[in-house]
Amino acid sequence: MNLNPFLRSLLVLSIALEQVFVVAILILSSGGFRIILSSGILKACFYGSYAISLLLIIVRWKRFLRGILLGDKVPLILVAIALLSILWSDVPNVTQLKARELLGITLFATYFGTRYTLKEQFRLVAWALGISAVLSLICGVALRKYGVHPEALFDGAWRGIYLHKNILGTMMALSGVSFLLIARSPGKYNWLGWIGVALSFMLIIPAQSGGGRIVFFFLVLLIPLYKALRFRYNLLIFFAIILVLSGAVASILFFENVDFIFESLGKDATLTGRVPIWNMMFKQLEFRPWLGYAYGGFWRGWEGPSAYIWRHSNWRPNYGHNGYMDLLLELGWIGFAVFVLAFLMTIGRAFLCIRSTKSIEGLFPLLYLTHLGLGNLSESRLLDPNSMFWVLFVSISLLPIAPRNSAIENQPDATIENNKYSG
Repeated sequence: MNLNPFLRSLLVLSIALEQVFVVAILILSSGGFRIILSSGILKACFYGSYAISLLLIIVRWKRFLRGILLGDKVPLILVAIALLSILWSDVPNVTQLKARELLGITLFATYFGTRYTLKEQFRLVAWALGISAVLSLICGVALRKYGVHPEALFDGAWRGIYLHKNILGTMMALSGVSFLLIARSPGKYNWLGWIGVALSFMLIIPAQSGGGRIVFFFLVLLIPLYKALRFRYNLLIFFAIILVLSGAVASILFFENVDFIFESLGKDATLTGRVPIWNMMFKQLEFRPWLGYAYGGFWRGWEGPSAYIWRHSNWRPNYGHNGYMDLLLELGWIGFAVFVLAFLMTIGRAFLCIRSTKSIEGLFPLLYLTHLGLGNLSESRLLDPNSMFWVLFVSISLLPIAPRNSAIENQPDATIENNKYSG
């Protein structure tokens, strides 16, 4: 299509503005700037993003429809359950508000997943993480009022542009691995990837985030293992056997030295009081096992079922510090089963993504899902409203996957982008 210079410039500008919009929402949904922006401004930004996402979906409705039809629908079923939980919620107004925000961010996630190819999604996520890392460094060095916890709290650990040091550690772990993929990709700008890796790791250290360090190093070790998934199936079987045996040995060593490991990480074996809380959460699940307490219906301080935990613990958490337990309490075993199905199907899609592409960004979906799975063992970010974690989960579930065949294998630069629908 031939366009005059003015229209071509206008088109380029609109595409650039669209990408700026996506990067900005990814930063906000990662938890960025919540230490600075008021709740009212944040709400206005997110509700504005829902409206813009809807408009962009309408503009590209054919592409959106193809993406939904080709992608996994199970994550959307989970959103539907969260919306329906208004019917059995003790606080329907709270559930309605949270469910509405979950629906809104899912709208953005489906736009993001159907609008951009895997390569484009990866680059936009990298931009968001890179900007967050630079701004967190600035806040830690020059704006310590915002970027550093008070000395009386967490010994002055860095939090960057986030509310908490653990969020900074988690995001920088993902950032470091993403930039490592960029650094290992061919191209003249891969040196920027090494800078991103160094900056991300530099921020994990002052964040004093043991979980961030563990997840980062674990994901780094998994990169060559995930690349090995591209082997032919006879080699893949050998690789699987080695992986299982290695996992068994590692598990034995861990459980035999669990006290030493936690002591080395500066943690106690109860994970800073989390284990007793999880036990109490299980007791509360017995009262509403199948449907749970509804989305956003459990952690309500002294006014809800969380009062039992506040009364019998040494601290007063506002969430369960375990995404799986929180999901169980809010949506019951039915909602949890739907999530497990969605997670397994998305892992399968990520696996096929690795098998059907030779590009380095093809590793990102499975690495991210590993990051999500590990991070939610001690934190709670599975089904958060306005969360980048949910955005990426949904966008991965919508990736179009080409079957791996000999034709694809013999192509020097076969990527998932070649199978991306257009519209």
